[in-house]
Amino acid sequence: GINAEYGGLQMILRLEIFLFLFSVTAYAFPSKVAGQWYYIADGLTNSHAYPSLPSWFSQSGNVISLSFMNPADLIRNVDPVPEIFKTSSTQLQRLGKVVFFSIGGYGYAGDWTWLNDPNAAAQAGAKCAAIAKTYNVGIELDYEGGADPLNGITAFIQGFRRTCPMGQCMLSQDLYGSPGGAGWQLGLLPNVLPKNGTPGEYYGNGNYLDFVNVMVIDAQPINIAQTFWQQWINTHILTMTRATFALLAGYPGTTLGICSNQQYSRTNVDEAVNFLSSYNIYGYMSWAICPPAPGSAQSCGDWIVDCNTDASGYHYLCSKVKAC
Repeated sequence: GINAEYGGLQMILRLEIFLFLFSVTAYAFPSKVAGQWYYIADGLTNSHAYPSLPSWFSQSGNVISLSFMNPADLIRNVDPVPEIFKTSSTQLQRLGKVVFFSIGGYGYAGDWTWLNDPNAAAQAGAKCAAIAKTYNVGIELDYEGGADPLNGITAFIQGFRRTCPMGQCMLSQDLYGSPGGAGWQLGLLPNVLPKNGTPGEYYGNGNYLDFVNVMVIDAQPINIAQTFWQQWINTHILTMTRATFALLAGYPGTTLGICSNQQYSRTNVDEAVNFLSSYNIYGYMSWAICPPAPGSAQSCGDWIVDCNTDASGYHYLCSKVKAC
């Protein structure tokens, strides 16, 4: 009797320990997001992250997307993940952020040729699933041309979801700031974006994205962005609870961004949130945090150098939408 009771107690304790460990390591799906693209790599060739993270990072939002992996590396016999992604993702996860690895960007528009082959696209999806599970990150597709994406992205999603199902791994795709930016968007979205629910919820046969990001229109004020946002809304193919909308981080010599501690940053945030609040969107992103590249003051145009030391405008945004 005593041995049986002791054995049963051991089994209960082991089960409780397992459930506890699962609860603290399971992937987190925020109910709302606010964050940025953090442009720190050009595939495996260049990296330009902050030597140490500025203090404002810890209060700048609950999600961040590390940019960019080279899509061509997904089908080469190499580890496609930049080393700076590996170290930075660990740092950022310690701050409580959900981290994405962004694949593509405008600079790699010609490196998606494997999308033309559904088998190769499915293999690339499977490789990204392994990356997502290894580093506990989401995967973001920033396809900006160079192939026929309609069948290829569908095959990629299927390859990804075979081992990284909805509810366990995050998968998103970037869209142009306007629905007219590329014709493939209107043909693809109805097939890959769930028509209801929120990121992390299972949908249909499971071969779907979790959400999409509507990207910025460079160097445009909020009222112009709103015009393009309304065009997306009018297509009726965006599931708003599965869509984020992007704001400019900053633009040198102008008052277009949101990263600074200036009043214009708050005004831009207020106007964006007021416009989109009634649509119950998933959240807000910002292009982009751009640390100084070697020999340069910054590594992309949509950034204000002053925000390297103080980007508290991000805290204003995430506080406003309860996603810090």
